[in-house]
Amino acid sequence: MYGDRCNYRWKFKLDGAFQPSPNFTHIHQIKAGDGTDSDSPLITITPRSATPERLEIIYNAPTGLSGSGTKATAPLANFKGQWIEAFERTLYASNGTYELTLRRVSDGFVLLSYTNNNLNMWRGDSTFNRPKWGIYRSLNSSNYLRDEQVLFANFCIGKGSNICPSDINVAKPEITSIRAIGTNLVFKGTNGLPGVPYYIVASTNLALPLVQWQPTASGVFDSNGNFNLTNPSALNLRQEFFRIRTP
Repeated sequence: MYGDRCNYRWKFKLDGAFQPSPNFTHIHQIKAGDGTDSDSPLITITPRSATPERLEIIYNAPTGLSGSGTKATAPLANFKGQWIEAFERTLYASNGTYELTLRRVSDGFVLLSYTNNNLNMWRGDSTFNRPKWGIYRSLNSSNYLRDEQVLFANFCIGKGSNICPSDINVAKPEITSIRAIGTNLVFKGTNGLPGVPYYIVASTNLALPLVQWQPTASGVFDSNGNFNLTNPSALNLRQEFFRIRTP
């Protein structure tokens, strides 16, 4: 209903030879359940035939309003033949929010993420929204259409603070190397959430609580969850420890 914060967690698996269409091929939708503007879904997860094939997160604004379009993409090859955990949460309101994270079940690696904290997630005179799962395809470009199978499992739907806890092992962000180049320190790392900021923090006391470590540099994880950061600070002879911290 309007004003509800809803959380959805599920798993899905595309066939290794899954063939999408240049037109829409939705495997998930959030859609108004009724009302005069209920035909078009608000949110879709859409495999798309392109070069290369991709998975798209698409938003369709209420009729007459701006903001529609593809909000995030990732190579479809990363999803084929793999079990994927999806975690989606939203505030259903005209000034709502939307968040989606898609992780590979085998190692918890984030393949795609998108967050928008100011998104219209309500359609006019609708009285409720509903999530939908399946295969929804356009009949255009019929030469691309054939029998397809998508597997779904482990659905959980919650409201408010019930986020349906994950049952997969999630890799944590880590620093993989630190190199001194001239007077600079170059940090490399992995296992981050694409597009999410991170902070390099430092301390001369390894036992000091993490909240007391001092930030020395910051950045944003790239589309693969990695980072490569140069910290232009003069080196000294004291022993210092570094860790990575995320919001």
